Amino acid sequence: MALNFPDAPTPGTVFNSWTWDGEKWVAGAAGIGASTVSFTPGGNVAATNVQTAIAEVDSEKVAKAGDTMTGNLTIAPVSTGGSFIVNKPVGSFGANLVGQVAGLNRWAVVVGSNAAESTGNAGSDFQLLRFDDAGASLGVSMTIDRKSGNMNWYTTSVTQIGFTSVNFTLWSAASQQANLIFSDAGIAKWQIGKQTDNSFFIYDVVGARYLITGQTASGGSLAFGVPTTQAADPVAALGTATKQYVDARTLIPGAWTAYTPPVTMVGGSLTGASAVGGYVKMGRLVVCRMKVTFTGGSPAGLSNLQVGLPVSCLVGTIGNGAGWNQATGKGLSLMLGLDSVNTARVVNADATIPVNAFTDVLWMTGFYESSS
Repeated sequence: MALNFPDAPTPGTVFNSWTWDGEKWVAGAAGIGASTVSFTPGGNVAATNVQTAIAEVDSEKVAKAGDTMTGNLTIAPVSTGGSFIVNKPVGSFGANLVGQVAGLNRWAVVVGSNAAESTGNAGSDFQLLRFDDAGASLGVSMTIDRKSGNMNWYTTSVTQIGFTSVNFTLWSAASQQANLIFSDAGIAKWQIGKQTDNSFFIYDVVGARYLITGQTASGGSLAFGVPTTQAADPVAALGTATKQYVDARTLIPGAWTAYTPPVTMVGGSLTGASAVGGYVKMGRLVVCRMKVTFTGGSPAGLSNLQVGLPVSCLVGTIGNGAGWNQATGKGLSLMLGLDSVNTARVVNADATIPVNAFTDVLWMTGFYESSS
């Protein structure tokens, strides 16, 4: 039987069980080398025969067992999310991404520490490590616990450069604490944060005591104290004998509040008087000023002049004040809370009756402790 071989075969052309080696037809594939099979270069391959092309591709591939790439690698899926997966075996192994300079380590992002995993989501924590100029480890700079989500920073200082303002926000789930913990060699010393009721606190970890707590339910007041033990309720831990509340909004005086002081005369008669006043309150300290102008009546038989206070004074305390009678030029003395918690007794500095005629104008200022 005659064989009708192709008229213009190329090396490697197979016809039935014959192969063209470039010069002749050879029965079977025996004796045919890849170097004799021509190859049209394409892509990044420059070889013109199969043998050389195979060697070229082999030298440029990335080995599964580990290798070094001399160019960039981009992961760019067309229609799905992109992932770079470091899959470590079970045990005390780390999953690391390492940045180097001239082959020397500088930073390592550990996406699964060498802490062996156990039950309850423990182990394989996140870490950020730094290295010195020789590539030796300088230790861990930051960790995130996989189980709790708590973040720890290990640093000597934090410097802010080139910003006009910056915020550091701690987020917590509803009704959970958000805390900043300051430690010394890994041992917690101080804690600042918010309680589950969103109140503020400063806590001495070593002394197990709350030094300051802020109460959202009482208008932003602060509680100071020295409790001996930690309690679930930091305000209750202060104890009734030691805690003192200060409304933070009243620590800085604001504008004076106007009020109209009532004027009372014990003895004599008062048919006309006008009074104006103002006060400022800082915590429980009250500073007040009054002006009383008499326009009618008779001072005959006057034994006492009382001017009303803007805020009741604390029972059992007496405030002090001074003033001036514009008509007589005499000085005045005020005893706030002497006769009642709502009035100030006014006398001349020489202990004489302060009002001589109902054309007098009294200017007075005083201060005292309020009842609240």
